Amino acid sequence: MLCLIALRAHAYSTNDTLFASGVDACIEERYSDAITLLRQSQYSRVDIRTIPLSDFYLAKAYFKIGNFDSAKYFAHLILRNSYSTQTVAILEMDHTPLFKNYAADILCNYYMAHHKYHSALHYLHLCTKVYPHHSFCNIDVTENIIYTASQYAHIYKMLGKKRRAEKKLFSVMFFDFELPITYVSDSLKQLLLYDKQKNKIKTNLRKSATQLYTKKVNSGSKDKTIIYYIRFMGNKIFMPYSAKDGIWDLATGNTTRTEPDIIAHIKQTPIYKMVQSL
Repeated sequence: MLCLIALRAHAYSTNDTLFASGVDACIEERYSDAITLLRQSQYSRVDIRTIPLSDFYLAKAYFKIGNFDSAKYFAHLILRNSYSTQTVAILEMDHTPLFKNYAADILCNYYMAHHKYHSALHYLHLCTKVYPHHSFCNIDVTENIIYTASQYAHIYKMLGKKRRAEKKLFSVMFFDFELPITYVSDSLKQLLLYDKQKNKIKTNLRKSATQLYTKKVNSGSKDKTIIYYIRFMGNKIFMPYSAKDGIWDLATGNTTRTEPDIIAHIKQTPIYKMVQSL
């Protein structure tokens, strides 16, 4: 959401000052003020092109203050709205997938909070498959991958599909962002502690970590990027870096590119060490 939320009021081509002020208030995290201004804007109808955009900001503001029923209402409006030329006229570009991704995420969280996990799974599928997250920021993309895996894992766990939950968490085991990985590691540990096949999983992970595979992926240039992965639990678990770039060690300033060193790195990742300690 960063690229849209960063747009200040003056970025919109409209003479609706209430809407502009409401957007600024939302960006500045003054959510109650944002709700008041945006609702006044909708009632005044100075510029009806702003209504779909204000629906988005109202959904966000209501969600942030914990008024989940109102957030749900506006999220549904966003998913039903085609947006067509309305947002393009104001923003000079089409943010429809971005709006709908955020709306689906709100609804997923709403139904999770109400313990309606089948509905939550439906909206998570919308969020990831139909209106996927897009960003030009690598960190934002990575954090979203970890967040999505955690959401799937929690829903699967609550639906009694613990093996699928484990697989989702294992899929991000090589992403070394401290806080998300700590959460992922803790969630996975709780699942594995009660898994009767725990010892088999430990052995299989240890074996999987001895063999690297490579895959060529499009990177927007003429040359395809080669990335590493291991095979585990029937899945390909990819490294979040290319074979060419390798792993940059913040402490030493060195870059690791050889397969033996990368395998050694795998065995030092938080989740690998946690699993082997069980």
